[in-house]
Amino acid sequence: MDGSLPSVQNVLQGLREFEQRSSLAISLQKSSFYAGGLSDAEISLIKSTTGLTHGILHVHYLGVPLYTKKLSIQDCEPLLQLVLINTVIDGISNFWCSTFVLPKLCIRKIHSICSAFMWKGSLDGHHSARVAWETVTKPKDQGGLALFKLHFLRGSLNNFWSMKQRPTYLWMANKLLKIREDVFHWIKLRVGNGATCRFWFDNWSPFGNLQKFLGTARETKLGILQDATLHQLNNQGVPKRSFLTSLLVLNRCPTRDRLLGWGLQTDPSCLLYNTSPESRDHIFFNCNVAWSSIASRCSLLPHRSWDASLCQMQDLHGSKLLIRLTRLAWQSSLYLIWAERNNRLHRNNFKSADSLIRLIDSTIRNRILSYRDHNSSVSSSMLQLWFSTG
Repeated sequence: MDGSLPSVQNVLQGLREFEQRSSLAISLQKSSFYAGGLSDAEISLIKSTTGLTHGILHVHYLGVPLYTKKLSIQDCEPLLQLVLINTVIDGISNFWCSTFVLPKLCIRKIHSICSAFMWKGSLDGHHSARVAWETVTKPKDQGGLALFKLHFLRGSLNNFWSMKQRPTYLWMANKLLKIREDVFHWIKLRVGNGATCRFWFDNWSPFGNLQKFLGTARETKLGILQDATLHQLNNQGVPKRSFLTSLLVLNRCPTRDRLLGWGLQTDPSCLLYNTSPESRDHIFFNCNVAWSSIASRCSLLPHRSWDASLCQMQDLHGSKLLIRLTRLAWQSSLYLIWAERNNRLHRNNFKSADSLIRLIDSTIRNRILSYRDHNSSVSSSMLQLWFSTG
C-alpha cells in the first residue's frame, strides 16, 4: 500500500471479500485512516471517496502511544505525571505513614494534589478532574489506573488488633498487620476504668489475647460480645475476679487433676488441706474454706458441684441488690480461694480458714464501699444488707 486512492480501495475490497467469507464486517463509521507524507488534497480525496475519517496520531496499542516521528517532551507528559505520582509521591507518603499516623485531612489533601497534578501537570490555579480519584486509584481490572491511594483506619485505633489484611491497603499497612502478633505481647494495656479495654482482644491479662487463649467460639458460650469492654462487664464484679470466674467456668485453671491428665508427675492431694485429690469441684465446694462458708450470708443454700452452683447463680431470685451482692460474694470467694491455693504452691504462705474468711469479708465490704463514687444509695443499701447477715 503506497497511500494512493487505488491502494486504499484495494484494501477495502479485500476487507469486503473477507466479510463475505467469514461474516465478520468492519464498521466504516468507527474506522479511521492514518496518513504520513500525503498532501491535504490527497487526504481529502480518500476521505470523500471511502467515507473514512482521517485520524491523527498518536494511537494507543496495549497502552503505548504509536507515533510516526520521534517523541517530544509534550508527548511524554502523561507518562511523567503517572511516574511521579506512583513513585515519588507514593514513596514519600509511604515513608511518612511508616513513621507517623497522618491526620485524615492530610491524606485527603495528598489525594487532591495528586489529582490536580495528574490532570493539569501543575498545582497552579483551579482544576477539575475528568475522572474521580476514587475511580483512578482502582486496579486496572476494575477500570482504574492502579495509582496509589492512602488508606486510613476508620474508628478507633484498637481496630488495628482485630482488622484483617486487604489488597486495597498499602503494602506498609498490610506489613504492619502481618507482624502485629510479634509485638502484641510487648504492649500491655493499662486497664484504668476499663472503658477502652476490650475483653477479648487487648493485652490486659496474663494470658494475652483471650479469644485465642480460650478458643474462637468461647464468646458465645460465655455470653460476652466480641466488642465488650471490661467496664461493661464490671457491673456486678471486679474485672480480674470476673475473668477468673470465666476460666473456672471453662475449667481452664491448672488444678492438679488437670495436670495429671496432661501426663505431668505431681502430687494429686489438694494444696489447701491435703484431705482429697485436688479438682475444681473439691477446692471450691468441699474444702474447709469453700463457697459454702460465705453463701449463708447471702441467704443462699449452696450446692456441692460446679454445674449445680453455676445454674444457681444464673437463676437467683430476690431483690436486685441481693442478686448483685450474691454474685459479688461468689466471685470474690472463688478468686481469693484460688489465690490462697497459689500462694501455698508458689510462695509457701499459708492462711488459716478463719483468716481467709475474714479476708473474703473485708474484700466484699471494700468493693461495696467503692460504689459510693457512682451511686451512694446502692453502696449504702448493699452494705446494710451484707452486715445484716454477718
